[in-house]
Amino acid sequence: MTVQPAVKEETIKVAAATAAGTAVMIAAFGILHQVMPETVPFNYKVVLGAAAGLVIAVLNFFWMGMTVQQVVSLTDEDRARGVLRVSFRNRMLMQMLFVILALAAPVFNGAAAIIPLFIPSIYIKLRGVGQAVSGMNSSAGTGETAGADDSVQTARETETASETESAAETGTAKETGKTTETEKSDTTQTAGKAPGEEREGGDTER
Repeated sequence: MTVQPAVKEETIKVAAATAAGTAVMIAAFGILHQVMPETVPFNYKVVLGAAAGLVIAVLNFFWMGMTVQQVVSLTDEDRARGVLRVSFRNRMLMQMLFVILALAAPVFNGAAAIIPLFIPSIYIKLRGVGQAVSGMNSSAGTGETAGADDSVQTARETETASETESAAETGTAKETGKTTETEKSDTTQTAGKAPGEEREGGDTER
């Protein structure tokens, strides 16, 4: 399956945001270690755990994006829901197994490995809030709202579907109009023939 540009773009954005958040987390570990050296460790385990959590977090988002890409191309709604359920279950299983590994493996710091898993969802929510605020400001000035990047594709698909439905309705309307005009023409012809027939009938009686 070919990866669509939208999936690539969003994955790169999420990966960059997750990497930035992970770097901030590592820095926070270092600062807290200076304040509480006996409570908060800061060693290679923290860095390895953070790196592993970063990879799993980005992989989870990319997997979700590929699933959405697959579902959009499906026409069977039940099958689409089934694909989403299977993807969600498998992704949750992957993250659960990673959490168990991060807590059990001596080379990882459990907290440093688990925290990056939450960064993509936090980033998406914050970006949604920012876009909503930007949309409100834009609508106050111009009457238009700004949409999310992933919503643009959905809007385009919706517009295409609406245009298709509109074209279908227009074709139906034209066919209905033609049928109505044909019926009117037949009625007019029948009405025009009736007096003639009555006259012919009258001549015959005479």
